[in-house]
Amino acid sequence: MNPTGRIKTLIIPLLTLVLISPDSGLILKTYTKTGNHNAIAVLPFGQKFITGSIGYLDLWDVESGEKIRTYTNTGSHDAIAILPDGKRFIAGSTGYLDLWDVESGNKIRTYTKTGSHDAIAILPDGKRFIAGSTGYLDLWDVESGNKIRTYTKTGSHDAIAILPDGKRFIAGSTGYLDLWDVESGNKIRTYTKTGSHDAIAILPDGKGFIAGSTGYLDLWNVESGEKIRTYTKTGSHNAIAVLPDNKRFIASGSGGLHLWRID
Repeated sequence: MNPTGRIKTLIIPLLTLVLISPDSGLILKTYTKTGNHNAIAVLPFGQKFITGSIGYLDLWDVESGEKIRTYTNTGSHDAIAILPDGKRFIAGSTGYLDLWDVESGNKIRTYTKTGSHDAIAILPDGKRFIAGSTGYLDLWDVESGNKIRTYTKTGSHDAIAILPDGKRFIAGSTGYLDLWDVESGNKIRTYTKTGSHDAIAILPDGKGFIAGSTGYLDLWNVESGEKIRTYTKTGSHNAIAVLPDNKRFIASGSGGLHLWRID
């Protein structure tokens, strides 16, 4: 949602990067028709956004549609997370996990040079983040660059979402959808042991979450672990976003881009 209050959503259908109004379904702006964009993160105030693709990591202006900066033209970037200060961001790619300065374009720090990083989530304190890769799910310190904790060494983790309390998070992987305790490192609950979970969105009240996988799009109860609702049993869902009205969400995947009512 931008400062004027208009609801806008950035999406990536096929090789085209566009801005769409979820209410009208109209394309408001086309940014580029080239490249396969695997990750998007919007900066605070909604005026700029960063995209990750095969070979590129770029900063864009929402309104003008212009590309402001290219941070790197190497690697396949599958995860991007903006720090709360809006001045830095973390990007994960095949083999690298890096901290960048938004304005200067400089790489500040490299956390690791191994693994394919497909999911990143910043904790509310802005001092730590969780990164998921093939085989690992790790907690890192932003400033020191130290790895604080490894939660698991198995599975390919494609989605991570922090609960509003900042004390727990949900991670989706091939075959598992789990609730973890940030500090203890303990797994609290497993919601399901089937499917490849590529997208997770926490509801604003923190009591429920929506998970997208190959073939399913489901609403879950965080505490009880019960599946509340299945929206569809077809398609592969790789992105989910809850709209500001907290009553609807958008899911994209192999079947296209769809607007759903939560209840």
